[in-house]
Amino acid sequence: MISASVMPNLLIAWAILQDDLSLSEQDLASMADQFKTELPAYAVPVFLRIQKQIETTGTFKYSKNKLKEEAFDPEKCKEQIFALLPGESAYSEVDADVFQKINQGEYRF
Repeated sequence: MISASVMPNLLIAWAILQDDLSLSEQDLASMADQFKTELPAYAVPVFLRIQKQIETTGTFKYSKNKLKEEAFDPEKCKEQIFALLPGESAYSEVDADVFQKINQGEYRF
């Protein structure tokens, strides 16, 4: 299941992955290609967050506040976060180095 949320000027999608499955480089490239093919450029998720489950409220709405607070910071988030970096054809994992480069403006989205 993939869902999306709009953060300031960036689109972040989150996905639920079954416990026994993992994403390969081919999966990440395939998702990026399919998003680019099926969606307008402004709607292609820049960030992809993989979760075991999505937290919901008592009325079954998605709890987005925690997601917004953690954003794509690998230090704050326990889940895997991937980014579709400019000029790349596949999502890359966001680590401390990539996070720092994004915040310093080395990657322009």
